[in-house]
Amino acid sequence: MPLRPGQPIPWFTAPPPSNPEFAFDTVAGRYVLMLFLPQAPEPRLAALKVLSGHQGLFDEVNVCAFVVYGDPAMSAGLRDMRGLHWMHDASGA
Repeated sequence: MPLRPGQPIPWFTAPPPSNPEFAFDTVAGRYVLMLFLPQAPEPRLAALKVLSGHQGLFDEVNVCAFVVYGDPAMSAGLRDMRGLHWMHDASGA
């Protein structure tokens, strides 16, 4: 289902590795960036560069970001930080 910026997304469950009990609706009341990383390396690196350049905006209280990635090889170096959370979605569902 294609979504446009600012359009509400359906609730879902896809816990990040740091919190297996996580449910997406618990971030209600904040601005939330959902970034679905492209599979192709070049666009993926470009998206991550933009994200890192704005990381100071994600304070967890008012704004947070969730980065959804499909490549399991990425899991090795990722860890959640204040306001920035990673979610692996191998199936693309």
